[in-house]
Amino acid sequence: MEASVIKDVMPVITALIVSISTLLGIYLTNKFNSKQVKVNLEFTRDQKMLELRLQKLEELYLLFEQWEAFLLSTYLIYSHAYAGKLNYTQVLDTVNQKSENDNIDFHKIQMLLNIYFPELRENYENVISKRSSLAKYILSDPSKNNLKTNDFFNEQEEFEILCTQFKNKLSDIQKLL
Repeated sequence: MEASVIKDVMPVITALIVSISTLLGIYLTNKFNSKQVKVNLEFTRDQKMLELRLQKLEELYLLFEQWEAFLLSTYLIYSHAYAGKLNYTQVLDTVNQKSENDNIDFHKIQMLLNIYFPELRENYENVISKRSSLAKYILSDPSKNNLKTNDFFNEQEEFEILCTQFKNKLSDIQKLL
């Protein structure tokens, strides 16, 4: 009788072992697939964030370059007044006409820095500080103020150097991406 019970139970045990093995295989496969999907999603997310950061870096670089070019060309116009080639009224008229044609989004530069590149804030503040120190040269008539032409030119050069350093920092970030 024992042999017949074993003979009757053996298919059930075999089926049970096969079922458990199948379920275990399915579980392990699903667990591996879930991990793989998670890794792929994280990789895709990281790639998209990298692409977005690179795009914003390029946008910031171009906006900053436009802003710098605008300021340098404005300073060039004012330098003509300091050199005695234009009077202050002519300079103001020329700058006003120029300003109407230039659409520099200064706020966007600040937004991009604050949101995407806060690590550049200090370098940017150095540029802004130098720009502010140049303001005294353009806010008053050179024929009526006591400011020296050479000082104006020297501060312009310092501004250009700081702008170049800032752009180099932008390039350094791109290399790290």
